[in-house]
Amino acid sequence: MKAILVIIALLINTTLARAADKPVVYDHITQGDTAVDQSINDILGIKYTIRPIKDSPAFVGAKVLSGRIPHTAQTDSGETLKGEVLLAYVITAEGRASDPAILKSSDGRLDAIVIQAMEAWRFAPAKLNGAPIATIAAQEFNFATEAEAAPAPRNKGFETTNIILYQKNDVLAQRMPSAEQLAVYIKELQSILGVYFADSTTPATFQTVVAVRPGRRVRVWFISSKPSKKPDQFAALRMKLESIVPIDVQGGPVAFAISGKLAGGDSASSQDDADSQPPIPQEWLDATKDLNPLDPLQVDDYLNAVWPDKK
Repeated sequence: MKAILVIIALLINTTLARAADKPVVYDHITQGDTAVDQSINDILGIKYTIRPIKDSPAFVGAKVLSGRIPHTAQTDSGETLKGEVLLAYVITAEGRASDPAILKSSDGRLDAIVIQAMEAWRFAPAKLNGAPIATIAAQEFNFATEAEAAPAPRNKGFETTNIILYQKNDVLAQRMPSAEQLAVYIKELQSILGVYFADSTTPATFQTVVAVRPGRRVRVWFISSKPSKKPDQFAALRMKLESIVPIDVQGGPVAFAISGKLAGGDSASSQDDADSQPPIPQEWLDATKDLNPLDPLQVDDYLNAVWPDKK
C-alpha cells in the first residue's frame, strides 16, 4: 500500500509540475464569458495557463499592425470555395499570431487558407504594467465569390446614416484631441462595419455605440432592430472594433454612436433618421435600473454604472 501511495504522489507532483510549466496567456474579458470564450479556453487551455484579464489602467490591448483577411478562395483546379471559418489563436508577446485553433468551419478546405493568412499578421502586443504579454484572440472569415465580395449595392450591406455624439460641444472640446482625429477614428470603425456586414440582406437598423476613456480604453455596444437570441452573435465584430486604436481623450469619456442601415434599413430606420437621439443600449439600462436620480441620467452616469472607471 505504501508503494502505491508513493506512486500516486509522484503522479500528482508530475501533473502539477507540468501545469506550472505551461506558458501563461491572458483572456481579455469585456462582456462576460460566452460560448465562444468557453470553446477557446477549452482548446487553448491544453497548452496554456489561461488567466482572465479585465479593463484597467495597467492593461493595454493588442493592436493590429499589418495583415490581410481573405474573402475569396479557390482550389488548385480553379473551383471557388464559399463558407465560414472561426479561428482562435494567440497573439504572442512578440506580436505574432500563433497556435491557430479552428472553432468552426463549413468547409475543411478553407482551414489551411485562413491559417496561412494568419502567419503574416503582425500586432503591437498587449501590455500589462508596461510589459508585453500574450493574449487570446479570434477572427471570423467569410468566403464568397468575387462578385459577392465586391462592394455591396444599396439593398445589401451596411450604410451609415448618422454619427450621433452624446456630449455637448463644450465637453467634447475639453476632452477630445481634435474633431479631425475623431473623424479618422470613426472612418476606421465604419470600414470594419462595412466589411463585416457586406453580405447582409436582412433589412434592419443597426447602431454601434462606442465609448472611449482616458488611457485609450474603449468599449463597444450594439443596438439592432432585429435582435438575436444568441448573446454572443456579435462577439467577433466587437473584438475587431475594440482592437482599433481610439482617440486619446482627457478628463473623462467621450461617447458616440454610428447609426446605420443594413440592406437598406427597415421601418425603424426612418424614425432614427428623423430624431437622431442618442441610442441607449440595453446593457446601460440594465446597469442603471435601480438608480433613482433627481435629474435625467447623462452619458457619464450610464458609463460609470455599466463600465466603472477603475483607477
